[in-house]
Amino acid sequence: MYLTAGQHTIRLNIINGNATYDYLNFTTLSGLLLTLNDDNNTVAGPSGPTLTGVNDEDILLFNNGSYSVFFDGSDVGVGQNLQGFQLMPDGTILMTFANLFNHGGDTYRPQDIVRFTPTSLGTNTSGSFSMVFDGSNFGLSDTNANAAIDGFYYNASQNRYLISTVGDPGFSITGNSGGNNVRDEDIFQVDPSTGTRSWYLDGSDVGFDRTNAAENIVAFGLNSNGHVYFSTFGNFNVSHSSTSLSGRGNDIGIFIPTFAGPDTTGTFVNPLYFVGGVSGNNLNGLAGELISGFFVIP
Repeated sequence: MYLTAGQHTIRLNIINGNATYDYLNFTTLSGLLLTLNDDNNTVAGPSGPTLTGVNDEDILLFNNGSYSVFFDGSDVGVGQNLQGFQLMPDGTILMTFANLFNHGGDTYRPQDIVRFTPTSLGTNTSGSFSMVFDGSNFGLSDTNANAAIDGFYYNASQNRYLISTVGDPGFSITGNSGGNNVRDEDIFQVDPSTGTRSWYLDGSDVGFDRTNAAENIVAFGLNSNGHVYFSTFGNFNVSHSSTSLSGRGNDIGIFIPTFAGPDTTGTFVNPLYFVGGVSGNNLNGLAGELISGFFVIP
């Protein structure tokens, strides 16, 4: 479970040695975690400070108007675009990468989801990686670049992986009157116990333009009420059920499904949840940047 914000220490009691040791000292969080899609960024929130040299393998924490480094990918050999991620209640981080990632003798592909188990975080990140979702076992072919995962969310209560891909993953899912082909503006779910794929959100049903690459859903997450937080590859302008929303690739919007699955319905929340900023009005310090992944901390 998540702890309240503040400094916490987990203590490991070694019975035979009759001693207690600090196992992991960490600060619990509130706010927004995010990654950007290119290297050598300079980022400053409205409350400062200015961060320089922020790369696409780093995760930033935005809280109370300030950015700080939460995960430094170069410390653990990532060195490439960290495409999507999810902070888990046990403190581990699920991740997916834009390119092949070799680490410790293991190979992780863009169609996979990997778990990072930290021993420390921040500007001195350390820990280990392990596979949790091998996409090739669930129809995401290693040889199909469009089947690479750009956004995902693990729904632990239902044991489902919700996934959005870079492009057409090369399979269809039946039951959708608007068409069965899965595209980059869609979200499908996988039951890892059976391998069954099913619809979660058909983006074109709710106004995402399947012919416009900018409206590719590149990152998303769910809150406890099932509201879908999302970010796109570029500018978006969507409308459904008398609601509409527009934004940029450095913004985060919210969609509230009334029916999640094939023939998706629901409403958009206006205003935007997070506004990154534009030239001349760099509200939250991300003018000219694109968000490649985010996680809203409960």
